[in-house]
Amino acid sequence: MGAQHTGGEVHPGYAGQAGHPGPLYQPPAPDDPAVVGGHRIAARLGVGALGPVYLAYAPDGRPVALTAVRPELAARSGFAAAFEHDVQAVRRVHGPYTVPVLGSGHDGSRYWLAAGYVPALTLHAAVSDTGRPLPVPVVLRLVAGVAEALRAVHHAGVVHAGLGPGTVLLAADGPRVTGYGVTRAAADAPGIPAFSSPEQAADRPPVPATDVFALGQLAAYAAIGVPPFGVRPLNEEPDLSELPGELREIVTRCLIKDPALRPSPSQVIAMVTQATHHRPPTPWLPTPLQTLLTLPPPLPPLPTTWPQPTPLMPPAVGGVPAAPVVAPA
Repeated sequence: MGAQHTGGEVHPGYAGQAGHPGPLYQPPAPDDPAVVGGHRIAARLGVGALGPVYLAYAPDGRPVALTAVRPELAARSGFAAAFEHDVQAVRRVHGPYTVPVLGSGHDGSRYWLAAGYVPALTLHAAVSDTGRPLPVPVVLRLVAGVAEALRAVHHAGVVHAGLGPGTVLLAADGPRVTGYGVTRAAADAPGIPAFSSPEQAADRPPVPATDVFALGQLAAYAAIGVPPFGVRPLNEEPDLSELPGELREIVTRCLIKDPALRPSPSQVIAMVTQATHHRPPTPWLPTPLQTLLTLPPPLPPLPTTWPQPTPLMPPAVGGVPAAPVVAPA
């Protein structure tokens, strides 16, 4: 099967607005739903290409990042089939540095997508909102983690094609890659533009090397605080004059214009290993960013309209009825 690509949706910032990161959680708006697909809404995390994204709790109590698809998007012709197609593709992605898609469905005309929840700041919030680039050891670990995530994505036959500062999360134990939205279903949906590649700018189909080009841009952005191309066209050379030496070869090779000449994610990981060979271990995140990662708000109470679970009686064992099991809502 050929590579599928997903991107489109920009994961929420997990950070506040107006110039500085935090708080991670915003209270739901008055018109936000209390329950979506059996998930109780606890807080707003941001807005993605498909619609608002919430911290929600599944019927079993697990926290998830739940996207509620905008009604006008779900009403488009062909949306349901495209949504199901892309969800099936991204659910094949598994890796320690990815955020898995856990489920999807719809309540009547309201479609939703649930992903694993990780308390984290986006790379955009950590860099642009603070006005400070990340230390080189942090960037090197970031690059290795994102490359490992891309290796898992590509192994599943998927191309992210939307990798950017809003789809890379900085969690307490390392980076995560998210943004596995539903590209076909979200076509033409608004969102933060990804770090595009020359082939995307030329309206050619994305390939796995497209994600490597985005990784090179992410590494430069994290290390110097601004996108390497700025307002330059992608067919020109990026400004890497302020890039630290340890990152220069990695970024330069990732940003080769010809996709066939870019390194694979495995080769990027090898280059990071070489660059960190003589470096002593250092903390993953700077303390000011680490302190912003707080626990999520608690499970909200059941709304008054919440349907009560129906007890199911399992078959009797040895003539003795088993204890009732509560059906999930």
